[in-house]
Amino acid sequence: MAVLSLDRAWHIMKGNEEHELRVKLSNRGIHLQFEVLVDDRNIIDKKASDLNELWNDYEVDLDGSSLVLTVFKKGRMGLATEVELYHDDQLVPQGSLFSLPTATDTGKKDHKTDASPDRLGAMIPKLPSNCSACGAPVSMQNVEWVGPLSAQCSRCASAIDVEWQKLG
Repeated sequence: MAVLSLDRAWHIMKGNEEHELRVKLSNRGIHLQFEVLVDDRNIIDKKASDLNELWNDYEVDLDGSSLVLTVFKKGRMGLATEVELYHDDQLVPQGSLFSLPTATDTGKKDHKTDASPDRLGAMIPKLPSNCSACGAPVSMQNVEWVGPLSAQCSRCASAIDVEWQKLG
C-alpha cells in the first residue's frame, strides 16, 4: 500500500458562528483511516483496507444544514483520491470562508426532494478550449470526469477548470 496522506479543511459560517470541517485520510498500519471532524469533533471515523471502499458521498449535518462530502478517485490510473464539499449541489471552495444560509434566509428546504424545473438540469459545464498544462484540445468528448464537478485532461491528467453556467 502506498503512503497516503490527505488533509482538507473548510471554514463555514452559519449565522454568527464559524465552524471548521476537516477531512483526514491516512495510512494506519495495514488499513486506511478516513476521518471527518466538525470543530474538532469526530463525526465520521471509517477504516478501510482499500481506497475503493472510501469513494462515496458522505452527508454531514452542520447545525441543521446538509453538506455532502464527495470522496472520489482521480489521476490517470485512479490511484489518487480527492475530496470535494457541496451544499445544495454547489461546490464549496477550500481556503475561503463559506456562509451557509440560516433557516430564516431561505426557509427550510430539503435539497434532495426539490424537483423544481429550475433545479433540474439548470447548470451546464463550460470547458476551456485547451488544457492549461499541456495545451491539448479539451472537449466534452475527450475530457475525463473524475468527480461530479471535476474534470482532468485525458492527455496529461492535469485538473481542468470547469465553469458552470446557468441555462436560459
